[in-house]
Amino acid sequence: MSQNSPVAIITGAARGIGFATAQLFQQNGYRVALVDRDENEVKKASAEITHSIAIPCDISVPMEVDQMIKTVLKIFGRIDVLVNNAGVAEFKPLEETDFDCWRKIMSTNLDGVFLCTQAAIPALKETRGAVVNIGSISAVRASTLRVAYGTSKAAVVHLTKQFAVELGDFGVRVNCVSPGPVKTQLAAAVHSPEIITAYYNGIPLNRSATVEDIAETVFFLCSDKAGYVTGQMITVDGGFDAAGVVEAEEASALADAFAVIVDVLLRQQLTDVAADLIEKERAIYTAQAAESGKPADIVAKMVEGSVQKFLKEVSLLNQTFVKNEKQTVEQMLKAAATQVAGFTLYVVGEGIEKKQDDFAAEVAAQVAAAKGQ
Repeated sequence: MSQNSPVAIITGAARGIGFATAQLFQQNGYRVALVDRDENEVKKASAEITHSIAIPCDISVPMEVDQMIKTVLKIFGRIDVLVNNAGVAEFKPLEETDFDCWRKIMSTNLDGVFLCTQAAIPALKETRGAVVNIGSISAVRASTLRVAYGTSKAAVVHLTKQFAVELGDFGVRVNCVSPGPVKTQLAAAVHSPEIITAYYNGIPLNRSATVEDIAETVFFLCSDKAGYVTGQMITVDGGFDAAGVVEAEEASALADAFAVIVDVLLRQQLTDVAADLIEKERAIYTAQAAESGKPADIVAKMVEGSVQKFLKEVSLLNQTFVKNEKQTVEQMLKAAATQVAGFTLYVVGEGIEKKQDDFAAEVAAQVAAAKGQ
């Protein structure tokens, strides 16, 4: 391979889509720079690909990105292709996604794309090169647990368009590939087997993508065959997005909805108090409040306050937890990540028959006994 051979930079190249893409470019005559923050793994990956170099780099750090580009130019002398593949994922509910998690995902998935592309622009202008950003089906299809990840990838899609518009005058093309479900280590780490199976069942082509499927699309967009394609996103998902909400996802959504319904019904059960009991207590509180001589509106507030206090005492979730007076039973259950399947309210003395004494009969019996003596 000559010193005039084209050069491709692949970020996140230690494994998965990045590694497969690096292999494909090398097989097609490119010299390849494998970039990854995992130094040991990226060196192992580079050892398997001839005419390649390994560059440890955290793409979210501007100084490291600048040094990475300088290293590539020093060793290879040019840059023809940049594939922004590096990404991280954490799937959490919105309320559990703290700002540190948000920034961690954005700094790699979005900031990294910006930094690497910006640093490579001068070299790409010289070669009239190409950039491909790796997005995700989550960029176009919102779903639960992906508030940070999905948003970061959606931003990458728009950033691709911005790059394409600004760099078009220099002959630099910028496109985006958004994979659907793919068999990678990252997918295995963040998806349960059940979710992976659900995805598989919902794909019209009846299989998840391989890393090679994604790599081939990336290579096409960087080739002369796609010379008039720029600012585009290509979804490589086997028809997953076109199929809409598939049966497997519907089942999952229904299960989630059912869980919410059960939770609501359970909450009603745990806080339910018989209406006649509430009205009985309300009547007592009304009579007591009336004796205060206060205005009717004040009396009404006093009664309602007393009723609410009563409900807190007799409903399970609102009761004070006996081992921590500053915590309700509901708060204790939430802290322990558990729930109550049901409960039965017992009132002290309930179920015990009260002995009914007949005083007159008792006196008569005592008199009769005395006469008998």
